[in-house]
Amino acid sequence: AMNIEGRVPWLASEGDVVVIESEGKRFVRYLKRGDALGTPVGSYPHSEMMGVPFCAPTIALNNVGAATVLRTTPELWLTNLPHR
Repeated sequence: AMNIEGRVPWLASEGDVVVIESEGKRFVRYLKRGDALGTPVGSYPHSEMMGVPFCAPTIALNNVGAATVLRTTPELWLTNLPHR
């Protein structure tokens, strides 16, 4: 079922603020076509994460690593933002 904005709430979409977990590290990102998250084990294009259910693994371009896209919750937001 879609919400009022025409989005499926359990799928990652362009413009979502998400937490991407890879190799024990977490990164806060806006999903945007053309962007990618680069890590030591591989590159994860945002377009490959869009349309994927939250908490489902995404495989790196070089097929070595995997990342998980997490829906942003207040707890994840608070623990993953850089603090001064």
